[in-house]
Amino acid sequence: MYESDSYWIKSTPSTNYPTLEEDISVDCVVIGGGITGITTGLLLQQQGLKTIIIEKNKICLGTTGHTTGKITSGHNLIYSYLIDTFGKKLAKQYADANQQAIRFIIDTVKKYDIDCDLCIEPSYVYTTDKDNVIMINKELVAALSLGLPAEYVDLTDLPFGIEGGIRFLNQAQFHPRKYILELARIFEENGGTIYENTQAINIEPKNNIVTTTSNTITAKNIVIATHYPFYSKGHLYFAKMSPYTSYVVGASGHTKLKNGMYISCDRDTRSFRYLDTHNDRLLFIGGQSHKTGQSEDENYNFTILMDYINKLYNDVSIDYKWLAQDYITIDKVPYIGLLSNDYDNIFVGTGYGKWGMTNGTVAAMIIKDLITEGTNPWKDVFNPSRSFTLDSLRNMFADSVNTSGEFIASRFKNSKEEIENLKPTEGKVIKVDNITIGAYRDENNRLYLLDTTCPHMKCKVQFNDAEKTWDCPCHGSRFNYDGTFIDGPANRDLKKIELDTEYDYEKE
Repeated sequence: MYESDSYWIKSTPSTNYPTLEEDISVDCVVIGGGITGITTGLLLQQQGLKTIIIEKNKICLGTTGHTTGKITSGHNLIYSYLIDTFGKKLAKQYADANQQAIRFIIDTVKKYDIDCDLCIEPSYVYTTDKDNVIMINKELVAALSLGLPAEYVDLTDLPFGIEGGIRFLNQAQFHPRKYILELARIFEENGGTIYENTQAINIEPKNNIVTTTSNTITAKNIVIATHYPFYSKGHLYFAKMSPYTSYVVGASGHTKLKNGMYISCDRDTRSFRYLDTHNDRLLFIGGQSHKTGQSEDENYNFTILMDYINKLYNDVSIDYKWLAQDYITIDKVPYIGLLSNDYDNIFVGTGYGKWGMTNGTVAAMIIKDLITEGTNPWKDVFNPSRSFTLDSLRNMFADSVNTSGEFIASRFKNSKEEIENLKPTEGKVIKVDNITIGAYRDENNRLYLLDTTCPHMKCKVQFNDAEKTWDCPCHGSRFNYDGTFIDGPANRDLKKIELDTEYDYEKE
């Protein structure tokens, strides 16, 4: 796993759950150790179902470990869109589900006395652009019509004025990794088992078998909670959602944000939240979102955010910075439920659109109900097999045009000398002897040469200089600098390349 500068990961201990070393038979297997997987596993185990959770790396190091930790139903300008697109009945399902997710997390923290820095705070959606006030007003009317605790504001605790905003009351924020690690402990106390470093590579639906790299798991119910569904044969999930990367910077000092969580609905989105620690009050600011693999310079995006903080506040220290990757579906609603109508026991939760703390919890509650009761009051709006509107299909077509362009991109006319001149921790896409390769030199001067072809659908990966990863611009698969698979639909490593053995690619 690549090294992360996420505060949530840096401030919590690592885990050391065992690796699955034998074939096993259970009632339920949950694949993925983030908020969806751990919460789902706990709920199923509490229903008396023998449940295991498997994670290809360590639990809660992926998307859940890189969130901003907001627990809110205020998902930017979503509700007016949902009413216009799906109608009020389904829009209310979405609103009710996310409100219930907030209550579930708060109640769970209280029930088990979980120390996870939970704080009840209002959540704000705001604009600094007069032209966007009309959208704010429309969203407020929509939110109120769905029974959400929303109200109009024109003043906030932000260090600048706004043109208008919506305040959602009785929302929350927390330390997501502290929360998930405690849920994992409670899951095991209830009789469940977690296996780390155990990667699922295939599912045999007819036999109810999950195949890992070395074992098989036979399960009556299979839950795919792997951010992107690692198994989706024939169901085009790669075409129904797109991966986006966003940036988070953590600062300490005179940040002065006293309360609330904030997100702008302006063109340049900005997200704010604070966290009290033993030593200081941290401020996390996020933004600079782009489609994964389609930024020319990831470090430049961090620079923009750091400059933005320094303009807002005097005498601050930049202590943390990290990237987050999220999938956004073509109609902005997550896919939660049966993987497809072809199956009656394979479930999925994915496409949370940057609101994974509540939507991931919603997924756990829905999937638990579908397995134990066969239904759920919110299942229709999240149904992965739902029909798509014409606008949604247009979005899918537009995205496919963007993707097709990436199939023929990333060709450079470079020479072998570029490999020799690579600096430590530098990576590049280089063309040598008519072969396009990914080259990376680590801090110990070891060179890695890789085929830049993503194993998923043959797009060409790009180097992410900020996190030293290879990112696919088409469907969001990510690989470590050495080609090791991290996340996404590819599900296997990049191929290593050996060029002319007479050429010394290692610097002396």
